Amino acid sequence: RAVGFSSVRNELDSFKHINIGSLKLEDKKRFTHAFSNNVSIRFGKDPASVEDSLNLLACNSRKTSKLCENILLLTLISQVFLRDGHLPTRRIDIYRRTVELMIERRKDSVRSSLTLNEVWPHIEHRAY
Repeated sequence: RAVGFSSVRNELDSFKHINIGSLKLEDKKRFTHAFSNNVSIRFGKDPASVEDSLNLLACNSRKTSKLCENILLLTLISQVFLRDGHLPTRRIDIYRRTVELMIERRKDSVRSSLTLNEVWPHIEHRAY
């Protein structure tokens, strides 16, 4: 996020900086269609049903459509929704759940255990 990044920008001058543009409504719909058709079946879910639900979240919901304005966040939200069947209500909980999913995938592929505290050791785990 640009807001959080500004405080460390000078320390990272050797890296290329880019901004991710916002997705248009038709881009979101194209993504949810492709995502649903390519991923839903692996989880034993009906692609059309998943697509309808993701379109509601990404395109029509006041609460979550703003979160789905770039491809990274739309992908994270789609993965959490597909795995859990719903989204957490708070933004921090959505981010936490995506980190938990990454940890689970790493455990499956590497067979070494990580915990949320190992990934996020500097964050106090409390209700926000």
